[in-house]
Formats: sequence, C-alpha cells, structure tokens
Amino acid sequence: MPVIHYFQRYSQKENVITNNTLLLLARLYELSPDKFQLVLNGLLQSEVEVGVSFTQQTRREGEGSVPDGLIRQRSFQIVIEAKRGSDFRANQLIAHLNSFSGAELHFLLAIGTNLPSKQILEEVRKAAQTRQMNILIEAVTYGQLVELIGEEIDDRDYELNRLWIDYQDFCQGEGLISNEKYLMRLVLANKSRDENLKFNIYYDQRGFREHKYIGLYGEKTIYAIGEIENIVKADLVNDEFLIHWSKSDVTDSQKHRIREVVQYVLDNRGWDIHTGSYFFCVHEFVPTDYKKDTLRAPMGTKIFNLQKILDVEKLPSVNEIASLLKTKTWNEATR
Repeated sequence: MPVIHYFQRYSQKENVITNNTLLLLARLYELSPDKFQLVLNGLLQSEVEVGVSFTQQTRREGEGSVPDGLIRQRSFQIVIEAKRGSDFRANQLIAHLNSFSGAELHFLLAIGTNLPSKQILEEVRKAAQTRQMNILIEAVTYGQLVELIGEEIDDRDYELNRLWIDYQDFCQGEGLISNEKYLMRLVLANKSRDENLKFNIYYDQRGFREHKYIGLYGEKTIYAIGEIENIVKADLVNDEFLIHWSKSDVTDSQKHRIREVVQYVLDNRGWDIHTGSYFFCVHEFVPTDYKKDTLRAPMGTKIFNLQKILDVEKLPSVNEIASLLKTKTWNEATR
C-alpha cells in the first residue's frame, strides 16, 4: 500500500523546501494555535501573542474610561529566508528588510541546514539598526525546528504527530537535517600531540566539514577525543587578535589559549601559525584508544559517525564516548 505524504517530495528546488516548511507551520497553527505560539516563541526567542486575546476592564493610556472588556489581536510579520545548506549572504538578508510594512512586530527568520555565521547575523542586525527598523533577526536549523515542534506534542496529538513525523522524514530525505552533532573528525596529530593536549586546541590551515568532536590520531590509534566548544579563524599580528570567523563568541579564555599555543608552536616546532589558521578549541581532550585494525595509515582527515559506531540513539558524555571507543576498532570502511 503506498504511503501518503503531507509534504511534496522528489524535487531539488529550494522553493519546495520553503513551501513545505510554511505548510508545516500553517497546519500546526490550524491544529493547535497554542502549540504554534510556543513553537514560534522558541523560533523567534520572543514572546509573540498568536490569535485573539480577551481582557476584562482594561484602561488604555490617555483614556479616562474603563471599558468592560477588550478583544484584540496583536499583529506581527515574519519574513523567512530558507536555504538548502548554509550559504546565507548578508546582502540578501539585508535586502529582505525592505519587505516589512504595517505590522506591530517584525521578524526576519533564516532557516538552513546549518546556521549562518555570527558575523553575517551581526551585519544584518546592524543594517536594521542603521535604518532605525524595529526588526528582530533570528536563525534556526531544520533540525532545531523539528526538535522544537517535537517538544510541544505528545502521543495523543495524532494528527500533529503524523505531520511532524512526515516533515522530519522529508528533511532527512532531502539531507536538510545535519548530523554534525554525531560526527567526529580524525586529525593527524602525532607531531602536535603535546600542545594539543596542553592547551586543548587543535590547529589547522585547511577548510573542514561541520563536526562536533575532534579525534587526535597517532601511532595507529585515536588517542584522545574532545568536544568542540568553538572554532576560530584568526590572525595574531603585532600582538593584535584579528578574528576573521568564529562559530560562536570568542571568550577571553579561548583567546588566551590561542595566543599560548601560537607561541608554543613557534618556540618548540619552529612553525609560524600566526596567520591563516583555524583553531579548534575543545572543552578537554579525553584520553581514549580507538585502534585502527588495518595496516595503512589514514591519508589525511576522516569523518566518523559516533551514533552509528556506538549504536546509540543519543550520544553520552565525552568521557563515556572515550571509554566506549576503547572497546572498538576501525578501518578504512568505518563511517
């Protein structure tokens, strides 16, 4: 028996993704305005009143009389930019600021497989401020949207559950839900072992695929694993810290550690990484022993899906992951 879907499939066009996402939100509103409001508040990080409100004996500012009651609906406008990936451009989002008119609250919402960079969002927010426009700029991933809706429905919401499951299936089929939170990137770190462990930083001058964990490799084993707290592309020029890109706000502690590892590498390795480097800051590199069971050394980096390797629905703590990896081995075919 064929499966009937709520959401259109079999198309690579970006507007199909946008239409399906709007359909999800519209159907959620139709089925439960209260749940729609909770999801909207989570998406926009603001308290948005949806639907009609009823108030008794309300005095309006500047008026002497007190009406027996007031029925009112707050107006808001949400402009959405949806991407198949995360290739958001500041100039495109800034152009959307011209789309707003005639509402009490204005929101610009970017939805993608991954979030736009902090720098892009800040540039758009500054553009809105420069124009003296009261517009809130927010961003969310398809995965976060799915999770937000999932948190507000239960098993008794039969129609909502079918809608939610089908949208999640659509997103997974289109590759819109990123699995980066399960990914560990193996990096060759035999020569840099000392400073990586000392400062809890791995450094590189190449690009990378999104991932949440770093696995330090040397002598036929991944000997340590760390959960990434931030990725920073920065230059240190004349002791000035120039940040070109970062995954999140760079803390003073991270800046201090980056300065220290740059100096350590210069003093002990003779390598100049002052410019053009990415710094992967982790909470802590935890020792493990995830051995390679074939002869050849890996050629460069490799990505592992820890959810599949450990056969778990939700990943445990880094310490537990490190302990579990000691009981397993891997080879070229492991993913």
